[in-house]
Amino acid sequence: MTVEYAGDDFNELTAFFRWRGTVFSTVLCSPAIWVLMLLHCTFLYMHTRLDLDLGMIVKGAAPDEISTVSINLLIVFLVYYGGNCYSRYFEMYEQCMAMAGDVACWVGLCRVYFPQANADILWNLSRHMVASVYFLYFELGGLASDGGRVITEAEWSVLFRSSLISESERKVLEKYRGSRFFLMQSWALRLASEQCTKPDTAAGADIMALEDFVLKLRKDGGAISNLLKQPEPFPRYHLLMLMLNLNLVVLAYAMIEANTFMSIPCYFIVCFVCLGLKQTSISLSNPFGMDAVDFETDVFMARIMINTKELISRQANYVPKLMPLPDDVPLTENDPVGNGRRYASDGLGA
Repeated sequence: MTVEYAGDDFNELTAFFRWRGTVFSTVLCSPAIWVLMLLHCTFLYMHTRLDLDLGMIVKGAAPDEISTVSINLLIVFLVYYGGNCYSRYFEMYEQCMAMAGDVACWVGLCRVYFPQANADILWNLSRHMVASVYFLYFELGGLASDGGRVITEAEWSVLFRSSLISESERKVLEKYRGSRFFLMQSWALRLASEQCTKPDTAAGADIMALEDFVLKLRKDGGAISNLLKQPEPFPRYHLLMLMLNLNLVVLAYAMIEANTFMSIPCYFIVCFVCLGLKQTSISLSNPFGMDAVDFETDVFMARIMINTKELISRQANYVPKLMPLPDDVPLTENDPVGNGRRYASDGLGA
């Protein structure tokens, strides 16, 4: 999860003594850097001790053009791939913050449009919007999810403890094969449309305004899912990784021309920086999980919940309730949205 820090927490010395959340753990615990170091030490030993010349790139004190080209290619990799991952990271962060804003605007408009509604009605108008964000984060792998493959029992319990869904709604959601993220929003919009027909609705209340925030929430959440489903194209990613590894191998051979064992720490620094930037870029490309750079999705969800309840009522008893349908038939797998039916929270549509 994200490691919080202040810019003045580190200086030129203390930066070397931090392990958690740094590239020290990811790079030094990886075999790649030690294999490269072994390769460089082997080349150096063969050149300086065994006097084996396997076709040196450069002999004497002439400038090493090969190593220069190698370093230039490494810079291209670091700038191009690292920049792309960095941009993706902040784009997804903006979408996460936008979703929180969409939910807050929905709750705020419900309070304005339905001034006579009590806290119970407002909560049941809003809980599906909040739950949709929870579902998205769970499916993306946040909060110890099973990698987004399923909604775990622990995550279902979070939804129940938070009074975001009912048992009957869970049965529908478990069987639903489409986007549960958007299904929950469609439920919220249908409840709001029912409430808009009440005579105590505020003058000028427009269901289209609420619909705009539903569609915007879907757009913001969909943008995150689409970015994660479309990473760097594999042939290009493979080429970049191949270019990095081959250039580090070439550099391992080229640096033995210094003819001194001081090339070992110098080469180690080059490998450490390049591999560290690679690992950081890979982590930035998918910020939903348990890495040091990943988003605190549980904090995001908690803030949405707190903001929603504060906008409605601090003292309310938040309980999810479904209004009995005219034919007493609940939501089903074949009709999860409730087309042609009327359902709402307790007190809505009565």
